[in-house]
Amino acid sequence: MSLPLELSNTVFAKTAKGQEEVDLRNHGLSPRLRRVLILIDGARTIYMLTTMLAGLELAPMLRELSLGGFITANGPDLAAAFAISAKPMQPPVPQATRDPIIVEPALAPQAIDPVRLEQVKRLMSDSAREFLGLMASSLVADIDAAADSVRLKAVVGRWNMALRESRKAAPYADEYMTAVKTLIHL
Repeated sequence: MSLPLELSNTVFAKTAKGQEEVDLRNHGLSPRLRRVLILIDGARTIYMLTTMLAGLELAPMLRELSLGGFITANGPDLAAAFAISAKPMQPPVPQATRDPIIVEPALAPQAIDPVRLEQVKRLMSDSAREFLGLMASSLVADIDAAADSVRLKAVVGRWNMALRESRKAAPYADEYMTAVKTLIHL
């Protein structure tokens, strides 16, 4: 089941019940559903979530979270959001497709100091090794391979989710994430 193209800009937010599940794990969601629920922040679009969770069929998970009262959508009717559609999810298309998109230099992503980038990578790698043990090997390889802040930001979500899902690291995951956000200006 895929979501209709026109819903790619829909944004979901956690309900009080959803936040309670993230904080206390009272409702017994599967790890996959928890992962999706944690990533829903009231700012990320469905398209962004689909990109972050490549390989997962997002529509049924969003439907289950919505029907369970864990999330709510701003915008289109949820019945339409979960209708089976033949259209695959595509990135949002700019309104004026005839005009070229011009990125002003001031709007381009900021490069961060290479020393700071290495500090962030070391913090992420060390915490992954400490709390995740052997399970961290592929994640650490991806962190080490990130040559700039844009590539590193692509790995931050996986790293944070891994820490949150670890019993040993969960109490510290928010603190680590705050430190990384501060250092690379997320």
